[in-house]
Amino acid sequence: MTLNINLVPNFSTEALAPEEISHSVQEAVSALFQRWAKEESDAEERRWDELFVKSPDVLVRLANEARAERQAGRTKELDPDLL
Repeated sequence: MTLNINLVPNFSTEALAPEEISHSVQEAVSALFQRWAKEESDAEERRWDELFVKSPDVLVRLANEARAERQAGRTKELDPDLL
C-alpha cells in the first residue's frame, strides 16, 4: 500500500528531522484510517436504515418474537461481564 502524502491536508516534510517525518506519516495514516472508518460506519448505518424502511414488518415481527420468548421464560438476562 502506498500513502500519497499529497492527499493529507497541510502535510509538509520540509525542515523535519527523520523521526519527525516518521511521526507525521503515522499521524497522517491514522487520520486517513479514522476518516475511512467513519465513512464506512456511516455507510453501514445508512444501509441498515434503508433495510428497515423497506421492511418495517420484519422488524415488528422480530420484536414480537423476542417479546413472546421473554414472556414464555425462554430468555435470560445478559451479563456484560460474561461476554
